[in-house]
Amino acid sequence: MNENAAPEKLKEESLWLLKHYSGGIAETGCALNSLPDAPEEGLDPMTVTTEVLNIAEKMKKDEEQKIKTNFTTFTPLCYIKKGETDYCIRVMVDNGKIDICGQYCAGSVMRVKVKHVTEDDDQTFF
Repeated sequence: MNENAAPEKLKEESLWLLKHYSGGIAETGCALNSLPDAPEEGLDPMTVTTEVLNIAEKMKKDEEQKIKTNFTTFTPLCYIKKGETDYCIRVMVDNGKIDICGQYCAGSVMRVKVKHVTEDDDQTFF
């Protein structure tokens, strides 16, 4: 056995383990390639995606704790997004519609605010 065989074998095994347990990160060379796509950005109301539904649920929990109420109906209808973290989601609730705005970053919501709206109200950040 030559002196380079053992280190080469170890390198191959290490690379295999890295590829196998990294979810493909080693093959692509970038961890960002394995992350889900972020919701689109725009100030015109857009169709709610699965990711936006998850964000809305987190904002709902935060706001329900603040105002000490529980919504039995909570159906996100559309959203707008400014920058990478600012969301405003229009939601059908028990007694009408609300806009729920806040920041979402790294799985956490911050600065969540809610206001009741009518069908004629434009969706804006507040």
